[in-house]
Amino acid sequence: PLFSRALLARHNTWAPVVANILSIVVNIVTSLSLVPKYGIAGVAAGYAIAMSFNALLLYIWLRPELASATDGHAVLAKEEKVLVKEVWKVLCATALLAIATYAALYAVAPLLNTRTWLGIAAQSGVAVVAGGFVYIVSSLALGLAEARNVAGYVSNFFVRVASKR
Repeated sequence: PLFSRALLARHNTWAPVVANILSIVVNIVTSLSLVPKYGIAGVAAGYAIAMSFNALLLYIWLRPELASATDGHAVLAKEEKVLVKEVWKVLCATALLAIATYAALYAVAPLLNTRTWLGIAAQSGVAVVAGGFVYIVSSLALGLAEARNVAGYVSNFFVRVASKR
C-alpha cells in the first residue's frame, strides 16, 4: 500500500492499477501451479509471491519519480542501502522465528496429547510464544528500530500498570 499511495500522491494513477492487475494474474498462475503439489499452502505461497511482485513492480515505477524529486540519485541510493540492510535484518529475524517455532512444536509434542484440541492448542501456544520471543530478541539484537519502539511501548505499559498499584 505504501508504494501505491506514494504513486497516487504524485498523481500517477495508472501504475497502481496496472500493478494490481498483473499481480492478480501472477497470483492466479502461481496458486494454480502450486496447489496440486502443496495444497492450501500453495495458495498462500502464490499470494506471497504475487504481493512481492506487486511491491517490486510499484517500486520500480516509483523510483524514477523519487529520484527526480530529490537531490538526484545519490540520496536515493543511500536510502536504498539502508532499506536493503533493514530488509535483511527482518528476514534473518523471521528465519530465526520460523526455526524456533518449529523447534518448539516438535519439542513439546511428546509432552502433550496432540490428539485432542487442548493438546494442539497448548502446543501451538508454546510454539507461538517461543517464536515470538526469539523474534523480539533477535530483532533487538540486530538493531531494528521497530523492535526498540515496541520494546519501549511494552516497557511503558508495564511501568504505568505498576505505578497504578
